[in-house]
Order: sequence, then C-alpha cells, then structure tokens
Amino acid sequence: MKRLLWACLLALTALMARAETYVVYVNGASAGTASSTSQQALAFKQSMNRNGIGANVPFRHFPIVQSETESAFAIQCQKILSQQAFPLRGVGPSTSQYTAYLQALGKLYESPTTSTVTHCAWGPGVGKMGIATTALADTLKGYLQAGHKAVVAGYSQGNYYVEAAIGLMLSRGDIGDLSRLQVVNIASLATTTLSGRYINATLDQIVYTGPTGWPHSLPGNQELCVGACTVKASIPELVAAGADPSVHFVIDTYLNESIKVLASQQTLPKTIANQVGFALAELGAGPVGAAPTITQLDFIDGNTARLVVSFDANMKPNYWTTGNYVPRPGNPGSWLDLRKFVIEFDSYTPGGSITLVASGFQSEAGVPIAADRVFTFPGAAPNPPPPAPTGPAVHITAMTYVPGAVPRLEVDFDTDMQPLYYTTGNYVPLPGKEGYWPTPRKFVIEFQSVIPGGKITLNASGFRSLLGGALLEDKVFTFPNS
Repeated sequence: MKRLLWACLLALTALMARAETYVVYVNGASAGTASSTSQQALAFKQSMNRNGIGANVPFRHFPIVQSETESAFAIQCQKILSQQAFPLRGVGPSTSQYTAYLQALGKLYESPTTSTVTHCAWGPGVGKMGIATTALADTLKGYLQAGHKAVVAGYSQGNYYVEAAIGLMLSRGDIGDLSRLQVVNIASLATTTLSGRYINATLDQIVYTGPTGWPHSLPGNQELCVGACTVKASIPELVAAGADPSVHFVIDTYLNESIKVLASQQTLPKTIANQVGFALAELGAGPVGAAPTITQLDFIDGNTARLVVSFDANMKPNYWTTGNYVPRPGNPGSWLDLRKFVIEFDSYTPGGSITLVASGFQSEAGVPIAADRVFTFPGAAPNPPPPAPTGPAVHITAMTYVPGAVPRLEVDFDTDMQPLYYTTGNYVPLPGKEGYWPTPRKFVIEFQSVIPGGKITLNASGFRSLLGGALLEDKVFTFPNS
C-alpha cells in the first residue's frame, strides 16, 4: 500500500513538474484552406517572440478552417443570443449578464438540435461551427485536466469560437470558473471580453464602428498612428504603411510593425504582446520576455534635486533604492508613468551614489532589470535653482474627477500648454493613458486604481505654457473616499 501511495505521489509530482502555460492562437476566417490559417498562426508566434514573449513559452494553434461566408452564417445563432443578452451597445454588461449569456451559449452547442433561440436555424454551416467549437472546448479541457493553464488569443471571428467553447465548457461542467484560463481578443467580433483584454482599432471597418460594422462587437479602443505619430492616422495613411483597406487583417494591420498606438507610442504588435504577457503573468507563468532596460538617467540639480529614470518597457509601480541621500518627505520615489520613475532629494552627499536595486524594478510581466544600476551624484555642491518661468503665470480653471470602471482626472488650463506633465501620488496609472493632452488646454490622466482619500499632485515644474509660464505652486487633488 505504501509503495502504491509513493508511486501515485511520484506520478503527481511528475505531472505538476511538466505543467505549462500555453498560448493558444485561434485564427479568424480564411479562404477555407489550412495553409492560410497556419500562416496566420506562424506570423502571430513570430511577432510575439519579437515583442517580448520568450521563445520558452509554448505556443499552440487551434485551426479554424472556415470561409468568411461560412463563419458569418454559422455564428448567426450566437449573434442573436448576444443581441438578446446585451441590448445596449457600448454599455458594459454585468457579471450576471455574462454568466447567463455563456450558460445559454453553452446549452446551444451542447444540444444544438433542440435550440429554442428565435430565428436561429441550425443548418449545415452552424453544424460545422458546432463541430469546431466542441473540438476547441475538448482541447482546452484536455490542457486543464493535464494540469496546464492557457492564454487563448482569438483573432476576428475566431473570438466567437473562443467565446462559444468557454460557454460550452461551463455548460458541460468541465470548469467551474476561468481561474486557469485567460483570453486576449484581437480585432474581435465577439460580444464578450472574458478577461478584459482586447485590442480593436477604432478605424477597423469590420468591428463595431465601421460602416459595415459587426453588430454588438466590442467597440474600438486603440487609436492608431504612423510615422511621427503625433496625430491619429487616417485609413489611407494606414494603408500606405501596409495595412489592408479594412484595417482588419491580422498580418497586414495588427501585426504590422510600422503601425503604432497613439496613446502609448508603442507598435500595435507590441501592444498585443503586452496583453499576452499580462495574461501569462496573471496565470502565474513567471517572468516572461526580456529584462527591461534603463534607457536614460536624468539628474536635475537644484532645489529640489531629483533623479528621473526612464525604461524601455512598462514597469510595475514598485521600487527599491539605497545610497548616500535623504529623500524628500512625501516623495521618496514615485512613477510619473509606467516607464518613468522619479525620486526627489532633501539632500545628497556630493560624490556619493544612489543604487537602483535590480529586484525592485520589474516589468509588468515580472522580469527585473538585469543588474543593479548605480548613479553617482555630482562632486560639488548642488547647483542653484533653475531659472524662473519666463511667461505669464499659468492657472488651472477646473479639475474634474470622473469615477467609473476606468476613473480619470481632467484638468483645464487658462492658456495653451506644452505637451509635458509631472504628477505624483497615490495611484496606479492606466497603461497607455498615464497622461495625455486631448487639447492644448486640457490634461487627462486615467487610472488603473486609486487609493480612496489619497492624493495626486500636479507638480508646478512639470506644467509649462507655450509662452514659458508655469503654475505658481503645486496643485493637489484628493480622491473621493469611496
């Protein structure tokens, strides 16, 4: 009996040791050939590897060999269900609405011939989708039963299959929750984003907002740009950069390294890779991708002296520093945005140093910088304060806090401003929306989270008008207590 127990423990240990977190790509509609779907999958894997998802992450491809016409007919029942479940476009469904929709969707594929969905005809095309949906559900179920986890990345109509497969798994009782699954939706035509991670271009002519938009698909959330990327690109400009005219194809548009996201100035493929990396980290896959690099160290002497550290990747809002200095009370270290860390000094030892400890600076995927980084303070006494502003004083005319799922602070000024900012406080900025100027007189910062009753400070030195004027003093806003 002891030997049997020991053998079982060894087998379980071996199984857990082999447990992995897969990235599973589910392609969109194709010309109906296996070769075109495999080209999509290979391009996706190569793009993710180039943009920070390590080659050690196992990729899998679940091929959907179905033409656009077949897919459009096949998902008619699913579209009808989604329109019944979520009648208001652009309004985020509640958890109970999601649950009810997925249960109904799962029942549709569990017992297709007994479907009671109005105007839903279970014809050959729908049956073909049912076969593929069941196969995808069985594949994901097999991964989970073997102790693995999975990030499922669906493209275009492939997201309908992902949505349906997860609904079927829930309906059949294969899984009780989504704790070992994450979903990343790309150019999604589906109604739901089960993990809250999706990338839809606002100019995508197939999804939501386009003239031929798909009813009830997820709204566009990424403004695209090309070249200098100072303004949103037009469709002709995107096409000139290699995008397809519909701004929808995965290889031509979404994996195109010449196209960037306006808010973050990152390439569109990098934006997708970031979401895949965040999903892997959410599943506890461990550090994924290359170590972040410090691209610049800027020491600003004077009263108050500060060190600004820039990184080449989005970072976790943590830090660890040591050295010959006394930090300024109230700002021993903070993040201006996800790629810029600042520490202010009450005093420092001339010729002394500050060390940025590697383990204290990690990318959002959990990868630390490769080694400690040391900065040596100037050897002489601190320089005098920077020169006074040259233009008229700048005044804030309004500060408006907008609560919600993605809260934001809007700040209005009485004159046209330079596109700069410097804020600190008790908050975590939303990636890609750490601070931006929709107009020359309005500054906006969106938050991933804030501390109720905490504060955000608009530092006077970080806001300058086009005429060279500055705020007379720091401006503090207190977040609501609830």
